[in-house]
Amino acid sequence: MKILGICLLLATLSCGEYPQSGSSGTADGRPLFVYLHGFGPWGPGKVAAESRMRGYATAEGWDFVAPLGFTDPDGFLYWPASPACCDRYHEGRDGVGRVWAAIQDAQPQGPIFIVGMSNGGFMAHRMACEMPGEITAAISIAGAGSCALEIHGWHDGLVPFDGGALPWFGLEPALPASAAPELWSGPWGHELPEEIVPSMMNYLSNHYAH
Repeated sequence: MKILGICLLLATLSCGEYPQSGSSGTADGRPLFVYLHGFGPWGPGKVAAESRMRGYATAEGWDFVAPLGFTDPDGFLYWPASPACCDRYHEGRDGVGRVWAAIQDAQPQGPIFIVGMSNGGFMAHRMACEMPGEITAAISIAGAGSCALEIHGWHDGLVPFDGGALPWFGLEPALPASAAPELWSGPWGHELPEEIVPSMMNYLSNHYAH
């Protein structure tokens, strides 16, 4: 698969412009990889996903941060990213402020890249929309929105590819995956090839981190 050419689109944010190298922080600083988890209780799946992402960052020599979202009354972690996902109890928390505080605590000295999974993908879109001058690029995996590269399985049963309400959440409909500026999709159902993220990171290292 020719992944690397498509990855240039990761730098396309809501205004449709490509940021220059070092547009966040200093040009000679290490990139910061920000990973945003999906909705649900903390458990082995989330631990494994965060561990993989941390491993990708470490292999590239990037800094890494993985903030935790808020905990709802049922004990589920979530990001209040959009009306569709995933503030089920309408608590009105400040997700953008929480993510940005974690980024600032990491003292970034170079470009800032956000990768979010599912609910975290929604939040990656939100961060890119609200802070385009600070976030260098954002990647949403199985989320929805309009400000980041969207990677989405055609047969996703939780966050529908064609948009609509998320099952059992009772919130507003999500945007279709095609609402993102550019889309890379494939016939993988719920599964995505393991090589996607490290290949993206290699491309971004070569084009934005030097």
